[in-house]
Amino acid sequence: INLAGKPAINNLNLANMPVQGNYRTNIYGSLLTTQNQFNVIIEPDFGSPDYNVINPVDPIKNPDGTYSISEPAHLLGFAALVNAGNDFSGKTIKLEGDIDMSGILFTPIGSYSSSSPKPFKGTFDGGNHTISNIKVNTNGCGGLFGYTQAGTFSNVTLSGADIKGGQFTGSICGLSHKGTGYVTIHNVTVTNSKIKGTSTVGGLTALTQFGADIQGCTVSNCEISGLTYVGGLIGNPSNQQPNAGNHCVYTDNKVQGGSVTATLSGGPVQGRLPNGSVYLDPAANVATDVTVKVGTLVEAK
Repeated sequence: INLAGKPAINNLNLANMPVQGNYRTNIYGSLLTTQNQFNVIIEPDFGSPDYNVINPVDPIKNPDGTYSISEPAHLLGFAALVNAGNDFSGKTIKLEGDIDMSGILFTPIGSYSSSSPKPFKGTFDGGNHTISNIKVNTNGCGGLFGYTQAGTFSNVTLSGADIKGGQFTGSICGLSHKGTGYVTIHNVTVTNSKIKGTSTVGGLTALTQFGADIQGCTVSNCEISGLTYVGGLIGNPSNQQPNAGNHCVYTDNKVQGGSVTATLSGGPVQGRLPNGSVYLDPAANVATDVTVKVGTLVEAK
């Protein structure tokens, strides 16, 4: 250790030194095997946040009553509005261009608690654009949208998403229940992404308690994992689904979990045959014309 340009008087290996803010200016000999006095040099970016800090901006309200999102700040602002209690019921939010969320830690749009639920009830139209590199890390409902009541999601691609959540974690949305109708997911693509939760995890959505209309969606090259009720498309379709999985493509994914794990859905409609096809319960009226390619079931205990 060089003290103010003087020759080193003792060499210490501090490989296991705790690197935390409270050790910036004072390091005591009691933390080491020998007592020493030395200078601490703080790197200029030591206190910088791990993620980019962007101030939320409200989506642009258009003359026709729709709302436009064209940059990361708008998406953050939209999330803040919903999580403050604006459910956007009867409103349409449109994505006006591709958005790269690299370096931003995102809070899901909508949150659930029994005492203070904050659902999204509107329509999200991706305009055939891509949201890339979105990162979510929450103990609650995980996904671009955390909680919805009969929301509609369409025409959007999630690429390179890294979503970690608790119970009810999906990509486009986590939990859908207590609504007056089905959740609708049309033409949504999720690719090259990781979706990880605890209980009830799906490549598209986690729990669709009152039914789902899911058509024309693709989940590809994704890792989907959880402890129980893990599905490549839906974690737990707990009620009758009108068109849950029609004309969808599921290819080159890995689904890993505990009890009740399957290629398409980990709930009442479940199962994966050795040849990669999917067994469906005809009584559930779901999933016709599904293309399954190299759907890998990693673990099912």
